[in-house]
Amino acid sequence: TLTGVISGPGDLSMSRFTSWNGGAVQAVDIILAGTGSNTYTGKTVVDGQGAVASLRLQKTGGAVAIPTNSQVWLGSTTGGEFNLKMGDVTTTGAGRNAWDNQFGAGVVIVGKNTAGNWGRFDLQGTNQTVAGLDGGTAAANFVVQNQSLTGFSPAQNATLTLNGTGTYAAYGYFRDQD
Repeated sequence: TLTGVISGPGDLSMSRFTSWNGGAVQAVDIILAGTGSNTYTGKTVVDGQGAVASLRLQKTGGAVAIPTNSQVWLGSTTGGEFNLKMGDVTTTGAGRNAWDNQFGAGVVIVGKNTAGNWGRFDLQGTNQTVAGLDGGTAAANFVVQNQSLTGFSPAQNATLTLNGTGTYAAYGYFRDQD
């Protein structure tokens, strides 16, 4: 769990080997929490291994985890599967609203995986706004959903608002749950 402000030039990258431990894949969460907005100037790369590595965005008090006018790369063309999740799986009801608006203005989410290597962007009952979703030229490379199989109960609706002025093409699935 990283609770401070991540700042400076450069990217924040979650390697596809984050969850690799001596030849065995293990579940791992990297959590961006705290009450100060991150201000680093590079892109955010979310790349996992075996769909068990997750980047969880849990900033509170109006702070943003992903800085303004940046890109979030989902995957990295290596074939790894990823999870980008809002909040945790234990908080229910209005408590989930603390994790609304984790993205700064102008953030574009870009699917980088090769076709058929699914990654998941789990809204998990939160309200998020991004400039756009862009799948690049690869067909079928990410899923936007409210909750995963390890969903929360009682479930609540999520909203993803796209407010950019660019032209984007998203290839994948948009659904409520795995």
